[in-house]
Amino acid sequence: MSHSAYPYTQPPLQQLLVVSSFLYLLNVVRALADYALNAGLIAELLLGTVYGTPLGGILLEQWEATFNVLGYLGLLCIVFEGGLSTNLPVLLSNLSLSCVCALTGVAVPIVLSLALLSSCFGYSLLEAFAAGAALCSTSLGTTLAALGSHTRIGTVLISAAIIDDVVGLVIAALIPALAALDRGAASSRSPNLAWTAARPVLSSVLIAILTPLVARFFLRKPWGWLRTDDITAKWGTEAHADAVKLAVMMLGLSAFSTPTYYTGSSVLFGAYVAGLTLSYLIHLPSVATECTPEIPPFAQAKELSFEDTYARTIAPVQQYVLGPLFFASIGYAIPSLSLWRPSVIWRGIVYALLMCMAKLAVGIPLIIYSVLLPTLSPRGILLRVRSLICVDTSRTFDSSNTLPSPRQCLRTRLAESLPAAAFLGIAMVARGEIGLLVAQIGHSSGLLDDDVFLLCVWAILLCTLAGPVGVGALMRRYGGSVVSGKWA
Repeated sequence: MSHSAYPYTQPPLQQLLVVSSFLYLLNVVRALADYALNAGLIAELLLGTVYGTPLGGILLEQWEATFNVLGYLGLLCIVFEGGLSTNLPVLLSNLSLSCVCALTGVAVPIVLSLALLSSCFGYSLLEAFAAGAALCSTSLGTTLAALGSHTRIGTVLISAAIIDDVVGLVIAALIPALAALDRGAASSRSPNLAWTAARPVLSSVLIAILTPLVARFFLRKPWGWLRTDDITAKWGTEAHADAVKLAVMMLGLSAFSTPTYYTGSSVLFGAYVAGLTLSYLIHLPSVATECTPEIPPFAQAKELSFEDTYARTIAPVQQYVLGPLFFASIGYAIPSLSLWRPSVIWRGIVYALLMCMAKLAVGIPLIIYSVLLPTLSPRGILLRVRSLICVDTSRTFDSSNTLPSPRQCLRTRLAESLPAAAFLGIAMVARGEIGLLVAQIGHSSGLLDDDVFLLCVWAILLCTLAGPVGVGALMRRYGGSVVSGKWA
């Protein structure tokens, strides 16, 4: 019998208890794990494994699908909030460093995967490449949870993680074609291989280039009508203002996510760029007229702030429902019972250790940037010249111009950069959503056999566990050094 509408019935008590206990325990175990290890994400992931298909099977399959959608919506919100709170001047001034760190985080895992899986474990080069591609990504949710984007090091971390994920999704788009070529059955598809690889890259580059131009010359002028001596007068009450800004945020997020999805790029990249764009729009240049005094930029940005509206309206739902569901959905996507074969265990642990070291290498460019590059500045050249000639500095410089020796400057810069470099490397260790996606695509396309897929899962799981624990331990010991000084 067909129905013209979904028949409403009272849910069984068992279903209500399961769902309510799942949502409640996600927040309880997170709080306990945060208190003990500063790694609440691990507890959410493990609870998802217990409630989901891998172990307990308590959640129905349709609930898992629903929570997967809601969890990914939570990830989009986390990334979007990261864009809203990003310091744009800091992002632009450190963009080259972020790109170098991101390329290091992509190249080193792939190279080490080729060396270990192909040379030592005997798997094919394509399998090793696909496994390395899965492990070159970074868990954006874990990264953003580790440290906000208000600091300089946080901005470098988030932008590098975004670039890593875009590259990972580009490689994910290539995997089906590579699998077909590996089977020798893709002669008709091979001409499209270049376009398959270029489309996500071109779309990401075009969005990154066109968005600042559109925001500057087309979006900022209409947004300028809000500039008035009484900004809130045009909004009505705070609730009305929040409703308008919430609608603008949803439209912006949809507008940027849609083209990135259909062009094969990362929806997360679109969400981050949407947050950056709205963050740029609220910082309008101050204008003073004869009748209207100049409005302080800080006061105006505060009145127009999308970040404050987000914190009042969406952030609580994200913190207590959507975010925990995302990390739990990763947990029940892991085939736990298939991971415990002895040969898979020891190889997976070795591979995970190697992939942890691969991401730790991301901190090396930051040390080079901090320690070596300043010596090329005029001040650095002056210090090096003074170290080569013996002069009486008391006769040449007065006490106010006394400069430290080059060796002292080097030690100071090294001491300032090591905690930040360690934080950057450890925070990039966690993989997660994109890594599992790439590994699953490789497995379903036949490029990765069962053993290599399980090795990838082991590495992704252990890295996702080790990242937050390492970040927590580092922040407890050196947190003040990480978020202070030149990287604050």
